[in-house]
Amino acid sequence: MLEEHFRGCRIDELLFLENNNGLEMLAEQIFVMKSRNTLLVVLNSISFILMLAANYGGNVGLFSDKNVAEVSHQYDTLFAPAGYAFIIWGFLFILLLCFIIFQWTLLKNGDPDNYVSGTGIWFT
Repeated sequence: MLEEHFRGCRIDELLFLENNNGLEMLAEQIFVMKSRNTLLVVLNSISFILMLAANYGGNVGLFSDKNVAEVSHQYDTLFAPAGYAFIIWGFLFILLLCFIIFQWTLLKNGDPDNYVSGTGIWFT
């Protein structure tokens, strides 16, 4: 059946059709990958914003009548970190924000090494 369809075609026409079909498949795969990468970056951005909102809510007492510091002072422990030790969280949030910006930059400029796909849903 396939032979009947291509009967009378020259070999270079057949190769062109074969290569074109391969290009179409490649273009479709690239489109699917870009769509998946876009979805991953959007999900990562949303999860980062939700994480910031949850941390803010916990620190100002939005989820209960006490904030984190009040709950910490309510229970006696053998050791407690000094207040300045929690500065590390600001540094970590800045690094996470840089990572999100990096992913958006890759999405805009192209991602030849597939960093976004490699991270996948694990960040979210």
